[in-house]
Amino acid sequence: MRYMSRKAFTTSTPNLKLAADAFQKGDFLQALKLCDECLRVQSKDVNARHLKGRCLTMGGLFELAKKELQAALTLMPNNPGILVSLAKVD
Repeated sequence: MRYMSRKAFTTSTPNLKLAADAFQKGDFLQALKLCDECLRVQSKDVNARHLKGRCLTMGGLFELAKKELQAALTLMPNNPGILVSLAKVD
């Protein structure tokens, strides 16, 4: 049962798609808000947590970004994309 409670949630949601679109357009604040909405619904959404970390990185908030990216990595260990994002803030 413990393992299941730590399992990452990776299903794409409409808000996550909108967040990714906003990120691609350079609207990091809007993307961040949408990621937060996703995480309010499902705190283990690894994609939302990863994208939130990337938004925080782009905003220069490196300590907060590192925290989010480490949380994403906890949910999905050894994920290459998360590791690359984390390396950018270290």
